[in-house]
Amino acid sequence: MLESKRLVIINMKRINLVHYLYVFFIFFNLTVDSLEVNYGFVKEECESMIPTRPNVSNELKPANWANPYKIIVASGLKYRRGEPVTVKIEQSPEGLILQCREVNGNKRVGQFIEWPSSMQPLMCDEERNSSVTHVNMKPKTNLSFVWETWEPDLTDVQFVATFITSREIWEKVGSKSVRLVSQFPLSLQDCATKKSCVCIGKKEAKTQISQSYDYVLTFMTLPQQKSIGIAMGGILPNIDKGYLAVAFTADKEKLSKLTVLACFRSGDLTDTSLFVVNTLEEKPVEKSGLMQLNHSLHLKRKWILNTRQKSQRN
Repeated sequence: MLESKRLVIINMKRINLVHYLYVFFIFFNLTVDSLEVNYGFVKEECESMIPTRPNVSNELKPANWANPYKIIVASGLKYRRGEPVTVKIEQSPEGLILQCREVNGNKRVGQFIEWPSSMQPLMCDEERNSSVTHVNMKPKTNLSFVWETWEPDLTDVQFVATFITSREIWEKVGSKSVRLVSQFPLSLQDCATKKSCVCIGKKEAKTQISQSYDYVLTFMTLPQQKSIGIAMGGILPNIDKGYLAVAFTADKEKLSKLTVLACFRSGDLTDTSLFVVNTLEEKPVEKSGLMQLNHSLHLKRKWILNTRQKSQRN
């Protein structure tokens, strides 16, 4: 009889131990699942901007009430290459992923250079922090980010974010479109590989940032090898009274019969015109049509800066 009591006690202890282990196992699994959300989005979710890990995605449901979060471009709805853009998020989201994408496409653009301590960079694209995501699921206030881009081919962009709570998700909430003001400062990416670049500055600049130079000219052969794409930029002493130009000629000695492509300001935008200059002493004569080049023409590393009045330029 005594041995039977001992057996019952031992079996009860074994049952209690199994119960405790089972409860601990459930608690541990729940903790791991929540930690997956706490750590933020991962690289595999950069494209869709939606959590795809089973332990996370199965718990999140599309929110059935209006999105409370807004993405505000605090520095204005326009940008240019190399200028920082400040982005803020209203309300207090718990978790999110934020990117900048082309308006008419899904391509990610630029990189984030500043973010709050409650966020972390996510390198969705090689060697740049093209996204930012949360580090925990606590409500976040006063979220402010700084973004910039130095990419060669730019267009209008939009900031896009997916917001999540522990149970709900708002997918790809977008800001208003941010307009590209101009392609200046020019990108020096692919210089000496895909295009030729001429950089002129008062001081020698050992950098690939075109803002370090006073004037930059780039030119490259466009597809089908039948035309040349020319881009130039610089800051004139008086932008309303002059223009920036590049000249082509077959006469290396006297620089006669110049074909001049000029860039000047027209209201809030820039415009281009084609001129012919027979000699450097004569005034330019505006020419209509396309600029025709042949293999005998040489691009001169000579910038023609003119401060004549607009009435004299026409």
